[in-house]
Amino acid sequence: MLDDAMLDRARRLYCEQADFADIYVEQARRWSVLDLEDDQRARVKMLSEQAAQLRPDTTNILALTDELAHGTIDTVLATRDEDVALQRLLGNMRP
Repeated sequence: MLDDAMLDRARRLYCEQADFADIYVEQARRWSVLDLEDDQRARVKMLSEQAAQLRPDTTNILALTDELAHGTIDTVLATRDEDVALQRLLGNMRP
């Protein structure tokens, strides 16, 4: 089970990564128009593909942190015992 601080750190990290995703794509584009050797061109192509995938992957991770925020240890500990028990019995909360 995660705590709020850990999710906050993850959000900060992946928000920063999302901010840089467009920069990585642009840099790969700039390198791709240069006169490169075959191995360099292959590496730039690979980097470009990875950079293009970075934004959707980061968006998915941020969505997951939002989903996980509802079940952090801090949230559970702040909930009344009766409510936690009811949610467990209803199958809305995993062990």
